[in-house]
Amino acid sequence: MIKNTTKLLLLSFIISCLLGCSTISVSEQSPTDNKVDIHFIQLDATNFSTVGGGFGNTILAETILTFEKGQKLTQEEIFGLEDNKVLNYKVPPLINGYFMFTFFYYDRYITNNETQLTPETIISDHEIYYFGIEG
Repeated sequence: MIKNTTKLLLLSFIISCLLGCSTISVSEQSPTDNKVDIHFIQLDATNFSTVGGGFGNTILAETILTFEKGQKLTQEEIFGLEDNKVLNYKVPPLINGYFMFTFFYYDRYITNNETQLTPETIISDHEIYYFGIEG
């Protein structure tokens, strides 16, 4: 009888330890669920402003920024990524003495309004946005 009681106490102790550990790990994960990492990758922009232009394959720079999940960036915040030098980027050789950013696109092969980062874009998952600079 004492053996059965000891086994029962030992089993209940193990179960309570396992339940206690799982509760701790769940609570540790919840604060990070509200954050989203976005990778901004600068690609070579080849004749981007002309018909048939687009991104090359060479990665020139990358920046990872963390945002709140569900956040929407304002147009000023989107422009601020380039204006305030928040992003790492490399300026290509300048032909006319100035350079310009392309828009930020989540699809490097389809660069249109539907794949562009806009104030309507809800940050909902870990994403990658591509951009280029033309000189």
